[in-house]
Amino acid sequence: MSEKTKTTKKTKKKGLSRSGIVLIIGLLIILIPCLVFAGILLKSYVESNKPVIADRFDGDLDPAITQENIDSLKSALSALPQVENVEIEMTTAQLRINIDTVDSISEEEAKQLTNDAYNSVNSVLPVKTYFTATESMKMYDLTINVFNKIGNDDGTMVYYLLTKNSKMSEPGVQLVSKPLDEELAKQLRGETEAESSEVSVNESDLAPEDGGSEE
Repeated sequence: MSEKTKTTKKTKKKGLSRSGIVLIIGLLIILIPCLVFAGILLKSYVESNKPVIADRFDGDLDPAITQENIDSLKSALSALPQVENVEIEMTTAQLRINIDTVDSISEEEAKQLTNDAYNSVNSVLPVKTYFTATESMKMYDLTINVFNKIGNDDGTMVYYLLTKNSKMSEPGVQLVSKPLDEELAKQLRGETEAESSEVSVNESDLAPEDGGSEE
């Protein structure tokens, strides 16, 4: 018998051509920036409803006024005589205190109450620490409003305003309900009353008159 020689054909695997490799690399070069850009857009969309807050007091206001400090201060102020209500508003760098007193308080009593309120603030939040700026740090401003009636022009309204910004060494106190120039205030009030009376007269002239029937 003759031996048959078996020939084995080896199938060669076809690899990527050079043009195919170049095409893939080109697609990757285009795709990667697109994916990065899409990620930025998605992040912006997700965070679009979040407010952008710039803290211009970063590194300042140290120590900070806490809610616990405010609660303690409100209790101390509410215990002062002739106080009916106390409201404390805290903005970014200002502590605003509104003290509503009894209607019968006098100017002298309101002035004393304003000073007592300032001393209460100093006891809970030392003014030198919290309301006095240094060369390297901004601190809080302080406003105290003490009043018995607002918008009442019958002469019984008493309103004291104490202000101390962090640059002031001492607070300023002003009786807001009493004009600095009384004569000018009287003149302005007189002009306002005269204008009001004139408007009333003009409106009465425009009122329709009852006409008689013609015969």
